[in-house]
Amino acid sequence: MTIEEQTQIVQEIESRLSVTDNLEFVIRNSIEKAEALRQSILKKAFEVNFLSQAEIEQCKQAEIMSLPANYSKNTSREVGNPSTGAGCQEEETNR
Repeated sequence: MTIEEQTQIVQEIESRLSVTDNLEFVIRNSIEKAEALRQSILKKAFEVNFLSQAEIEQCKQAEIMSLPANYSKNTSREVGNPSTGAGCQEEETNR
């Protein structure tokens, strides 16, 4: 094998190693971004907005006052959040 052939082989190997290094960088960067996104999604999924005990009592009182006289325990009802004005659906069943 001549020196020119050897030089050409070395250049080809160096070129391919450079491409491999670039791919490794891109992959590591993508993995880091994916992990950060995963953590962000998990944080959002498990965030809980807690109500104070006073707010819970207000909700209960407002709920009791709004129940019709013929209320059935198998109905779906809305419970309001006094701090935001938002409501949530709550399903109650006989146990």
